[in-house]
Amino acid sequence: MTSDFAITADAYHGDRDYADFTATWSVTPDWTLLFGAQTEDETIEAVNFGAPVVGAQEHWGAYVAAQGALGRLNVTAAVRQDDFDGFGQETIWRAGAAYPMGESARIYASYGTSYRAPSLFERFAPFYGNATLDPESAETWEIGANARFALFGQGDGLELGALYRSSEIEDLIGFVGFSYGNVDRAEIQYAEARVAMRPTDWLTARVIYANTDAVNAATELALQRRPQEAWSVELAAEHGALSGQISWRQVGSRLDTVYSDLGFWSGVAEVEAYDILRASAAWAVSEEVKLYIAADNVLDETYEPVNGFAGAPANVLVGIRINP
Repeated sequence: MTSDFAITADAYHGDRDYADFTATWSVTPDWTLLFGAQTEDETIEAVNFGAPVVGAQEHWGAYVAAQGALGRLNVTAAVRQDDFDGFGQETIWRAGAAYPMGESARIYASYGTSYRAPSLFERFAPFYGNATLDPESAETWEIGANARFALFGQGDGLELGALYRSSEIEDLIGFVGFSYGNVDRAEIQYAEARVAMRPTDWLTARVIYANTDAVNAATELALQRRPQEAWSVELAAEHGALSGQISWRQVGSRLDTVYSDLGFWSGVAEVEAYDILRASAAWAVSEEVKLYIAADNVLDETYEPVNGFAGAPANVLVGIRINP
């Protein structure tokens, strides 16, 4: 909410009620069916440039999925039907398969479609909303592989993984300029590489690298808020009742909407990368009780995940978990 001389200029209040239902049926030892349905009712009361806005939007969906084995080939398939208030009905689907290569490796692939209608916030949020937004739809395929190797005297002392994903999106919903808008056609290529090593049975080190090439297909310009590179490094230990973890994550530079020191929109520009360090430890007092401490942004870095919105400063959480 913003106000000027005690007069409300812009405000937004929203409520969302939802319910969902899922059921699983084990048809045979090798095949499982999953059924589900959900409904959602969203309402808003807003003031946009002094004008009141009241809106409501309903959505329901139902889906069925199957997972099973055809010999050594594991397959999955799913289909979903949605009805979005104001945007009509849409059917999407997905299919995938995974094949083991010996006892310690597998390859997998999938293809699917997706659909998303704009939310009331994206349509009517003060200043940023766009009431004329179209729903977005996409086609995505991916291929990947995982493998384990004996090393350091451990059967899974070394783990390698790789993934490549390609998406073509029509009417992508995102920030265009200083408000929500549609990108007529976007192309996103994503690649990920993972390495995990276990020098002992109680210590694991992981490194993950991700590369994203996300562009507006019409202009060939990069999409906002999608860093091209990201790194993650984690060291986890578990020995008896004690466990601990320390991780570092770097999010690379990316395009974003930027503002002047006075808060005025200054266009689109590249914003700096940032690093976050996290650490945690736990002590299992018994099978039912565990004490833990977790620290986020340990080095108290000043950063903005989205330009103009500060990330959380250094903080520590201490607690106890009881599972009777």
